[in-house]
Amino acid sequence: MGELKFYNDFRTVDRLLLRDFVFNPDGTRMYGVQRFPNSLIVLDTSLDDDGVARNTLIRTIPLPGGPTEIVLDTVSSAPLAYVSLSAEAEVAIIDLTNGVVLR
Repeated sequence: MGELKFYNDFRTVDRLLLRDFVFNPDGTRMYGVQRFPNSLIVLDTSLDDDGVARNTLIRTIPLPGGPTEIVLDTVSSAPLAYVSLSAEAEVAIIDLTNGVVLR
């Protein structure tokens, strides 16, 4: 993965076209939602020994139609992500520890 770049109001990490993204509180993970395919991606953004972000893909979690925005809940005992699904008119709840869509 490369640097984070912005194009035409979409957020792009190399070839990943993201609709929205957030970082965890310590900045070691980036969570992004994309529509092609509909999924949540998790990147390791921790720094290596040279102080450069790793930017490696940890996992991709398939989502139902139209993921648009993401919000993290890092206060709960298990970190959760809430993703708005525009095509479904719903919000998906994702268990980030296990990579599972709960609802």
